[in-house]
Formats: sequence, structure tokens, C-alpha cells
Amino acid sequence: MSDIALDQEALPIPDTAVDLSEPAEVAANLVENPPNLDEPGIASLPINVEKSALERFLDQPAVRRSAPAVIGLLVLLFCVFFYMWISAPGYRAVYPGMLESDRQVAYELLLNTGFDVKIDTASGELQVTNNRYHEARMIMAAQNIPKAAALGSLGSLVEQGSITTSRFMEQVSYRAAMESELAKSVEQISSISSARVHIAESHQSAFVRNKSPSKASVVVRPYPGRSVSRSQIQAIVHLVSSSVPHL
Repeated sequence: MSDIALDQEALPIPDTAVDLSEPAEVAANLVENPPNLDEPGIASLPINVEKSALERFLDQPAVRRSAPAVIGLLVLLFCVFFYMWISAPGYRAVYPGMLESDRQVAYELLLNTGFDVKIDTASGELQVTNNRYHEARMIMAAQNIPKAAALGSLGSLVEQGSITTSRFMEQVSYRAAMESELAKSVEQISSISSARVHIAESHQSAFVRNKSPSKASVVVRPYPGRSVSRSQIQAIVHLVSSSVPHL
């Protein structure tokens, strides 16, 4: 080992120092002139962007091919529902102001005859479609529905009004409507089954000196086993007298 020992003094020591500034220059050059990844020969690093489940579903080829057909089907369904909505038949009350008993009988009659009948939730009136309104009234009239008392209601007076109606017919219709409305108000008393009101209005004129007051009479039918008390009679008298002018 001692024979082949190296003479350290004979080995030349390089006089060059390592230049530590080269990595900094290379980094600065990369910042100023970034490489173009689109050039051939330069491999681009893949960027992993996580997609949502909806995006992955929409990216499927089958979904992309069927998307136009699905959109067209939705548009067609919207058009069909819109047409059905605007072409839905309107409804009209057959006889406004019918009594509950007549309304029930009329509902069963029209339903069995094949009419599209419904009850208005706001007013409780019996309604049919506009295109079969007159037919429904004829069928009900053939069965004597509703009763005569209901025909004089204020609702039917408004419905049957016309610009060709004479003044006399207007007065008669108005008096009949008042009698019907007062009778229905009297029937709200718990002990009264049915009631009828008759009004004889006075003709007021500035040329008549002796004016006769209006008159009214009320006929009531109590429920079996019940009687009309004196306080109820006073209530009926006050109701009728305060509703009829000059009474």
C-alpha cells in the first residue's frame, strides 16, 4: 500500500470556481420567455379537473345525441298543456239563488243526464258549461226545478234583465226578488221550516195628498214539534219593516 501511495501534491487542483448564478439566470429566462406547450415535441402535463356528476352525465355521447329529442318533446308537451288551458270550457250558474233542496235535486238530475256539473266553492251555485247552459235550463224546467220562490231571487233578476224590459216588469221582478230574499232570511230562524213574504208597495207621488203606506204579510211554517217564540216574531216584523220602504 505504501508503494503505490498517491502523491497528493502531484494532483493539480483546478483553479476554476463554480458559478452559482447560472440557476438564477435560467429561472429568470424561463419567467421572461415561457415555453410554448403547443409546439410539437413539448409534452403537456395533464390537468386533473374533477367534474360534477351532472357534467359527467351530460358529457356522455348517448345523452348528447338524445338531448334535441328531449327538448323537442318538452316543448310539445308545453304547447299541448297551454292549448288545453286556453280551450277549457267556461262555467255558468244555471239558476242563481236556488234553495239547498232544489240545488241537490238539480245536481243529481243534471249529473244523471250527462252534464258536466260542478258546485262553485265561493258562491255555492250550481254551474254547467256555457255550451250546454240553455239545455240544462230546459231539462230542469221540465222537472219543475227550481221552485217558483227561487225564481224571484235577486240573482235571477240580474241575470234575466234586458234593455227591452218595461218599467212595469222591472217593478214586478224587483218586488218578487225582495219577497224571495226576505223569505230566505226568515227561513234562517232555527224553528222555521219555510216562509213566504208578500209585499204591497204604495205608489209615492208628489201629486197625491193622501199617501197610503206599504204593507207586507209573512206566512211561516215551523218544524214539527217546534213553535215560533214572541221574540222571533218581533225579529221578523223588524226585518220586514226595515227592508220595505214606507212600511
